[in-house]
Amino acid sequence: MAFSDMQWERKTIPIKFIELDPENPRLGLDNRRSDLAALTYLVEHENVLGLAQNIADYKNLYPHESIICIPIENEKYIVVEGNRRVAACKILLKPHIIGDAGDPSEVPEIDNETRHSLTEIEACVADSRQTADEIIAKLHIDEFGKLSWNTRKKIRYVESRLRFGNDVEALAANLGISTNNLYKLKSYGRVFTYVSSMLKWTTKEKGVIWDDKVDLDIMFYVLTNKVISSHFGHVLFSDAGEINYDFPDRDEICKKIAQHTLISQRLHIDYKFTRNTAVRDYLNERFPRKHSQSPSSMTLDLQTPTGAVHVISTGGTNITPPMPPISDAKLIDDNPTNGSSTDTIPTGPRFDRPRYLNSLDYSKTSDRRLKQLASEARQISQIKPAQVICLSFLIRAIFEQGLITEINRSGLQEQLYARHTSKVALDDLIKFCIQNKKSLSTPLQLIKSIEKLKDDRIIFEINQNIHGGFGNLSPERMQQICGFFLPIFDHFMEKN
Repeated sequence: MAFSDMQWERKTIPIKFIELDPENPRLGLDNRRSDLAALTYLVEHENVLGLAQNIADYKNLYPHESIICIPIENEKYIVVEGNRRVAACKILLKPHIIGDAGDPSEVPEIDNETRHSLTEIEACVADSRQTADEIIAKLHIDEFGKLSWNTRKKIRYVESRLRFGNDVEALAANLGISTNNLYKLKSYGRVFTYVSSMLKWTTKEKGVIWDDKVDLDIMFYVLTNKVISSHFGHVLFSDAGEINYDFPDRDEICKKIAQHTLISQRLHIDYKFTRNTAVRDYLNERFPRKHSQSPSSMTLDLQTPTGAVHVISTGGTNITPPMPPISDAKLIDDNPTNGSSTDTIPTGPRFDRPRYLNSLDYSKTSDRRLKQLASEARQISQIKPAQVICLSFLIRAIFEQGLITEINRSGLQEQLYARHTSKVALDDLIKFCIQNKKSLSTPLQLIKSIEKLKDDRIIFEINQNIHGGFGNLSPERMQQICGFFLPIFDHFMEKN
């Protein structure tokens, strides 16, 4: 980061020509409509009166702390660094403008010498906001900044800059700060947007959520923690901060976590998560899982159901896969619904982590191939240790067959095969469904989930696991991947 004398100059500016910054991250959305609204908010929430007392005692601004301004029309300026100081000077000169934020009598009285010194302010003037941003980001956003804002204010700042059309890499280069830092703040901004706008809150709870003094870091720490996926079998928020719409009871769980980590800082809630709480212990206590059924009490019957063909496919070729040796205790899947008989499943809390594809319900599908693949997937899911290669084959085969049945159900098969005279590859099926999503009878939300699987390289991981030949996916990662596919597969089984 280099500074040019062509971009900066020092000026003495009459304070009446300096306006507060409507893009100041300290401000809430409702406090940016006017200079007076911004001043009122800063007085109420940012201890401007305390700063005004210090300035009155010193009879001027501290000389080593220059404000930074950028020029606007009519020879006026916006202060982009030093909003609290300018607000303090304004109320010292004109106490009545404090308005509803307080009593004018609370504003310290100043003598004529101080009044004269505050009428004009020394400022560093940048030629543009982008030039000034390099300094501001170093002070407030960078992890080594001396005047670092809290996370909420950092998020507002980054979002306001991204609205100007910058991407994260370009913005990081312009500001001269860490790309990873900006990506994290962008991700947190999306998480906060979902929590604050997509979930239902009472008036009091909304007040807590938008309170600038409430610590957001605790909530972000839990909602984006990797222990979430190992506990529930699903990621709640992606690394980019996008909600996983396939997460079971996502809004209920997300709201509970927000209440325990965020709302509990101001209101009485049944549980309060603190920085000393272990996330795993918290999830086990507040969202306990059902106990897994012991393999020794189950048996396995891999006989092909009547009328079905024994098939696992990677691309349309029928093969008979080698099966791993089975112990004397067999596993049975004689129930096509998403659970075994009621007298073998223990009762327990509702938050249960599915084990691979053992909850796949194929009772409603009339497609013989889907029925057979689902049956095999459920049986393979019960074998220990996890058969990650077999599961990869089955996931790909079910996904492929499900997309074909969706295309056929929508009457688009002729259009598909007009483009592809030979066997249609899975990538081509996905691309066809995304391009024709408005013509398919498949719900748009499901298409978005399929598109996300592709964008997040989940399909790539499955292919790599198959062609690598040694099952490079860990059982934990395979369980996550199964969690991504289960809602899609459930739709295939119900509608075809």
